[in-house]
Amino acid sequence: MDSSQKYLNKLLEEIKKSDPLTRANAIGQIGGLKDKIPINMRRGILMELLKFSGEKDQMVRLSSVLALGMLKEVIPNDLLELVVKRLLELSEDIEWSIRGHSAVALGGLEHNIPYALRVKVVMRIFKLTRDDNYEVRGFASIAMGKLKNIIPRSMRTRVVKELLDVSKEKDLKIPVIDSLTNLIEVISGDKKKEVVERLMKLTCDDVWISAAAYETLENISNRIPAGIRHEVAEDVLELTGEKDENIKIAAIDALGNLNVIIPKDLQKQIVDRLIVLIENSDSGGKLNPVEIRVSAIRAIGNSDAIIPHNIKKDVIVKLLNLTYEKNWKIRSYSAASLGLLESGIENADKVTHRLLNLMDDEDWHVKSAAVQSAENMGSIIPEYKRKAVIKKILKLTYDYDLNVKIPATVALGKLKKIIPRSVKGKIIRRMLDIAPEDGLDVRGSAVWAIGELCEAIPKNMRREVIENLLKQGEEGGWETGRPVAEALGKLKDIIPHFMGRDVIESLLKLSRDSEWGVRINAAWSLGELKLIIPKDMNRMVLNQLLALCEDHVSGVRSRAVLSIGKLDTIIPTDMNKEIIERTLLLSEDFDWIVRRPAANALGKLKDIIPKDMEKTVVKRIYELGNDREWGVKERAIISIGLLEFIIPDDLMKKTVVKLLRLTEDPNDTIKLASIRAFKRIGERIPEDEGKPVIEQLLKLSFDLNWVIRRSCALAIGELKNIPENLKTDATKRMLVLCNDKDWSVRDAAARALGSMNTVIPKSTAGEVINKLLSLIEDINPSVRDSAYRSIIRLKGVIPKTMKGEVDAALKLHDSKEKELTHGHGTV
Repeated sequence: MDSSQKYLNKLLEEIKKSDPLTRANAIGQIGGLKDKIPINMRRGILMELLKFSGEKDQMVRLSSVLALGMLKEVIPNDLLELVVKRLLELSEDIEWSIRGHSAVALGGLEHNIPYALRVKVVMRIFKLTRDDNYEVRGFASIAMGKLKNIIPRSMRTRVVKELLDVSKEKDLKIPVIDSLTNLIEVISGDKKKEVVERLMKLTCDDVWISAAAYETLENISNRIPAGIRHEVAEDVLELTGEKDENIKIAAIDALGNLNVIIPKDLQKQIVDRLIVLIENSDSGGKLNPVEIRVSAIRAIGNSDAIIPHNIKKDVIVKLLNLTYEKNWKIRSYSAASLGLLESGIENADKVTHRLLNLMDDEDWHVKSAAVQSAENMGSIIPEYKRKAVIKKILKLTYDYDLNVKIPATVALGKLKKIIPRSVKGKIIRRMLDIAPEDGLDVRGSAVWAIGELCEAIPKNMRREVIENLLKQGEEGGWETGRPVAEALGKLKDIIPHFMGRDVIESLLKLSRDSEWGVRINAAWSLGELKLIIPKDMNRMVLNQLLALCEDHVSGVRSRAVLSIGKLDTIIPTDMNKEIIERTLLLSEDFDWIVRRPAANALGKLKDIIPKDMEKTVVKRIYELGNDREWGVKERAIISIGLLEFIIPDDLMKKTVVKLLRLTEDPNDTIKLASIRAFKRIGERIPEDEGKPVIEQLLKLSFDLNWVIRRSCALAIGELKNIPENLKTDATKRMLVLCNDKDWSVRDAAARALGSMNTVIPKSTAGEVINKLLSLIEDINPSVRDSAYRSIIRLKGVIPKTMKGEVDAALKLHDSKEKELTHGHGTV
């Protein structure tokens, strides 16, 4: 029995004692154990807590509520309803502390709250925002923000109005600010404007409230309505002249983080202001305090997108000069900002040289910042300097200070693309040699780096690397087991086949670790290693993944079902039904991060779906197309395309109608997925739906987004039942898209024409061939190739009068391409 089990048993004895204080203390400590409580004991402990939550003693009741809140991640699904109902009862307790903490616990449950109780929970929390006790109102305000995704649409305006009113209470301003940050995603444009205006007023409040309001404005910057962005930016800019240093710093930081919404006509003005603030003294000769200068340097680093190109070089020079200052903060933040402005660095040689020197600085903050800056620069580091940079960072992995050693180790993993071949072996050797005495964090970073450096591992070191990881993986646990479990999946292409059994056995063991972070990575890696799983272990792996599909942590269930979808070709026939049933069940999970991969897996597992379950699967995918989360909806649409041949005829018409509706979705990701689904199911579209489908695709081919135009072109090329009266329109539109400014759209249109052999009317055949002939001279090689292939595919469409011209053009194209290929081959 390990120490944590002994400790838990001791606490379970103490909750039976008569003294209320002893019981309350033990209950609180049980809550603090969270997922360290063994799975087989969780149900019993939760039932005990529910019982104690009804005791007369206030301390015991309060401790029980707090513990239920802390154990939110380990509540079995079939106990959720019982827990939520009890918390709702406790939210009406006579004691304000119990009401308040019940609200917090309900807010923490978020998606875990059963659907049938969601409206009741939201209504109750809403009522608590009007509680007589101001602390309860504060707790309820925080909870309301956490419940953003389950607040009924009809209630959102009322909720925001209530929170805006509560934000006028002195002691509740900060909790409400936190809540409004969460709610901004789900409220209407008008209410967003009210929220932003209220936050702007709060920036003029006392120091702490002002700082919190500015931080929130930064966090919600890209959701600030376009109509008030200019006003917000101007107000923040004005506040950089405030006398109060805290307000001034908050405003400067806000400018850096609001860069995505700053109007073009204000960009230079803001950058000029920041440049003044980084100087030792302002234009009036008054000294700028170090903290003000640091904030301005940090803001400049975050403002890459708004710094006018003609002054970017001067900004880089100023930052380089600041790295010579005596104050370590100025040196450190200036070094960090240099890396963030890498897109504007023209003299990469000079910057790299300075960063190399800063890696020898006496202060660890500066060394660490220089390493991270070099990491951000990556491929713009001059080739002849790369070896020096990598060797210097490698040297810093021996630094005595963990704050340098860890960033250096991580940087080597991130700079994998620029590591010279001559240094690769030394880096891998260093990662392997990092010993237990270097600290768990360093070892974890080294293991992560090994996973990233997969392609850099010399062939003669591969076995040693895998053996090293397997040995470290024996320890398990968050610090070591987690990165090992992930690294093994990343190294799938270099694991020697004879080591497959050892690797899979290690991952199976790690997938049973008490730490969810280890289980989640092991579940993912098992899906990545399909090609090295020994045949006699297929069933063992799948059974373990099925077990992980019942894990109490959503992320583990998510990775497990994702991996099952990847292992489609190794599933034994007698497991088909069980796996499809489990995947269907997970597609109804309360958490969208589980429903999404489940929807994806149902499409990937198309070849193992039992005949008598095909209709059930299709219906479920159809329902998931209505999911409230766009990520789930997108995967369901993709799976519709994958399941094209098992969708029954009676459901295909409904499916097409649904996809047509989804092409109007405001989210471009959903729109794209729907268009691409039409490309896949082109041959299955019912005849009477051909007209609305082609009309919609033609309409969407005018979209401003090039990705949508491209996808429409490809989809139109796959449609086989275009009505006669629309064939000319479809062909003419493809001809227009052949002139698109984006090469990928021209490429798609050229490819589509090649697929439209039976669609192209005779009257436009000459125009089509002429257009394709012009495209084989296109500046883009992919467009040239697609046009060439399409002409060959359309040989039956070429007018007789053009055959000689076409043959000559194709012959000339062949000779030119040979010349280009020969030229590239001899460079």
